Amino acid sequence: MNKLVMLTAMAATLTAGATTALAEDSGVYGSFGTDFDERHTLNLGYKVNDWFSYEGSITKTDGDAANQFTSSGEGAGLVEKSEEISSLTAGMLWAKTHAEMGEGFTSYVKIGAGLFDTDIAYSGTDGSGKTSSDDWGYGWAAGLEYDASETIYLNVEYQRLIVDTGSIDHNEGGWMLGMGYKF
Repeated sequence: MNKLVMLTAMAATLTAGATTALAEDSGVYGSFGTDFDERHTLNLGYKVNDWFSYEGSITKTDGDAANQFTSSGEGAGLVEKSEEISSLTAGMLWAKTHAEMGEGFTSYVKIGAGLFDTDIAYSGTDGSGKTSSDDWGYGWAAGLEYDASETIYLNVEYQRLIVDTGSIDHNEGGWMLGMGYKF
């Protein structure tokens, strides 16, 4: 979790430093996205030019959205063991390219990498419990934004996050709706 905090602080520092360079048109934006169930994302970004941005994000996934990923097999010796992800927090840095489509619509694609803090529940013939894992992973996303005003925008995004915890290959994707503010 300390690595996740450091990664988020690094993204915020890079964004703050970049905004100092452009006092008139800051290029800084923030947004919140959700699937209205158990997955939520908070983004902070900096628009470098008309076609490229950097973003930092924190995504939190709990419950059914996280525990759909399971593995089972034999642990040490002949002990049966099954595992599932019960919670996942991802701190990501993204490179985002976007294209204005007219009438306030903008399409975008982004790729990124980051640190995943994963809580894993396990059970088997030798007992059950929980453990956690900090691993590096990556992701990609594509979406559409609509400028509702000069500063407020709405978006729909498909996002896929991928991490290998050593025992579970986590490959999670889903649709999210969001709202953002341009500073």
